[in-house]
Amino acid sequence: MRFALPFALALLATTAQADPNSLVAENGFAGAIEQLSASTDKTPSDQFALGAMHFLRGIEKTLQVRWDHNATFKDLDLPVLRLPISENPDAKPFRADLITGLFTGILEDMAASRAALSVVPKGSDVALDLNLADLWFDINMNDTRDLGEGVLEVGAVTLMGQPNLGDAEGLPPMDVRFDTADLAWLTAYTHLISAAGE
Repeated sequence: MRFALPFALALLATTAQADPNSLVAENGFAGAIEQLSASTDKTPSDQFALGAMHFLRGIEKTLQVRWDHNATFKDLDLPVLRLPISENPDAKPFRADLITGLFTGILEDMAASRAALSVVPKGSDVALDLNLADLWFDINMNDTRDLGEGVLEVGAVTLMGQPNLGDAEGLPPMDVRFDTADLAWLTAYTHLISAAGE
């Protein structure tokens, strides 16, 4: 299960409207969802991208809630709660309902991901090309990619402790291609995250 998150972070499709790397790099996951949702002529790969972005946006929102309240949960080996965040020097007070609200949100995002994925016609060919170095979570909600916010950085910390990957510009390209089988995998993984949320 420790290897599942970095794999899930890779699941974005090429789209007819825009290159997925620039789409996320320039607009973040929320902006990419808005742009893809507005498209009326989505291909199966576009629809897969939308489902994957809902998934990743759900993960991003949990990181943002935790950062906002300085809920680092160090050494807590649970899905989404074990992901690393930097310390917030101006955090809001921790609330009793924080974790309940966090998981309520992730349940909604996993449902949105499954809903988008379910629209992909059965038997469709999905070809997915992505440079993982372009993806990032806006953990501190400043609309800027900061050190430690790249999905490779988040995934690497989860897998390897505290590796030094350098800054975003210094990361080598990591091009990944996924196919139709990954549609079923991502759908199953949304159920796994939902089960943890329940």
